Amino acid sequence: MGWRTLGKWIFALGLFAMVFFLGDVRELLHLQVAWIFVFGILFSTFMFILLHALRWKKIVDAISEKQGAGFFPFYKWMIHSYTLSYIMPRDLSLLSVRTYYLKQYQNLSLSASLFSVTLDRLLDFIIFFAVVVPSCLFILKVLSPVASLVLMGISIGALLLILRWKGEYTIRLLLHAHRKILAMPFMKKRMKVGKNETQMDYSLGRGTFFTISTWTIGAYLLLVLRFFFTGMALNVNVSLLQSLFILPVIQISGLINITPGGLGVLELGSWGALHLLGIPKDQILRFVFGQRILLTAVLLLLILLNHLFFILKNKWQWMGQRG
Repeated sequence: MGWRTLGKWIFALGLFAMVFFLGDVRELLHLQVAWIFVFGILFSTFMFILLHALRWKKIVDAISEKQGAGFFPFYKWMIHSYTLSYIMPRDLSLLSVRTYYLKQYQNLSLSASLFSVTLDRLLDFIIFFAVVVPSCLFILKVLSPVASLVLMGISIGALLLILRWKGEYTIRLLLHAHRKILAMPFMKKRMKVGKNETQMDYSLGRGTFFTISTWTIGAYLLLVLRFFFTGMALNVNVSLLQSLFILPVIQISGLINITPGGLGVLELGSWGALHLLGIPKDQILRFVFGQRILLTAVLLLLILLNHLFFILKNKWQWMGQRG
């Protein structure tokens, strides 16, 4: 482990430790979990990763010159990238792992691989910017819940309308910027990108881009549902409507993507957002501590189930070939 990595872990643990000084640690002795809602966390997390993998595959198929692989390899590598996000910053794991997979196993050019995963990640940011303003106005009590909900609906509706009619133009702009970045001297030194790769042209089509944009909204709503189930599992009084608005505020802290798995940063961001919402401090500490444990456990369970599925799938195929 390098000094830089070690420093990140020390910094992350330091931020995580700060959470315990903000509340009464004795409350954790009474931590109880309503397990029925843990199944909701498991379901929403699984569906989120499933939808994310479908969106990524849709992008790759659209820019590939030949028919790509089936869905399951994309889901497998998506799970791998989320697993690595627990030992490195999330954006780095989501970009690097999937780019490596496409380059090595799908024979996709480095330029196309980078473009697919960058566009996939950018869609999340587009939806985030559409919902963060109404959410902040709600948390800061500038707008009422109804007014905030109406504003969020208008913001998302306007975004979809723009993407429906100007989606292909947006892709062209992104592709132009992508080519310019790859053509920069320092990028050429760091990555072996062929000259012809910077001249490649991709087209998702207006319908495809609009489709994956609606999937992105669906993925966001699944994260909201997971946040709500987490609160219910830990007996924290956060309603579904509050979860809708509080998630983007917590995601603001996620933009500071410098610690492995967002350790410490996620906890402090959750603490601040829940405190602004008026949640009691004992419940906040219970939530931020329990959230880390439950989300880690759920992801590890999904990883194990994923490996079990592929082991059984390969064994079934092997038995079929022998038969």
